[in-house]
Amino acid sequence: MARKEEIIPQNNKPEQMNPTITKKRGKTTENGKLRGWPLEIGSKKTLEILGEPK
Repeated sequence: MARKEEIIPQNNKPEQMNPTITKKRGKTTENGKLRGWPLEIGSKKTLEILGEPK
């Protein structure tokens, strides 16, 4: 998972206030089907996902 933090976010959205979340969400958003999450997932959902990795 440490590798995801090194990846530069392609879709850097202003709604993301936490840089760490922005980086991780950038990878997730760009390749949504990588984890099977829809691209429509917002920052709140991302917070929950990052809080409880499965």
